[in-house]
Amino acid sequence: MKISEIKLPIIPDSPQQVFLPYFTAKEVIKSVFKVDTLKGVPKMWYQEDTYLNHEEIKNEFWIIGLRSNHDYEDHYPRDLYIGSTNILKESLELHYFILTPETIKEMFIPYNPFLYLVNSEAAMIKENK
Repeated sequence: MKISEIKLPIIPDSPQQVFLPYFTAKEVIKSVFKVDTLKGVPKMWYQEDTYLNHEEIKNEFWIIGLRSNHDYEDHYPRDLYIGSTNILKESLELHYFILTPETIKEMFIPYNPFLYLVNSEAAMIKENK
């Protein structure tokens, strides 16, 4: 079993693009061991080697951290939740959700065209490899 870690976004409501060796958000959620803060940096530890060819599988997902005391249920269903952690000397708690590229496009691009540019540039880089 190979356990890996990734840094999570520290800015609330700001999605971060990640590439993980899974095909669905549900698989990512099942692979998560822990979400916590290490030296002030939020991280997620997960099992990376679920598939035999996991080195070859790198699919795009987005992770977003949301603040407490807001009603997010319409956009972020409970089954996309991956964990929570305290940040900034416990003055900020973020609750993390995993999203697919399709979900990001539906939710954010009408409100934040910059995300579309970032996503398009990442896609072009990936295609040229």
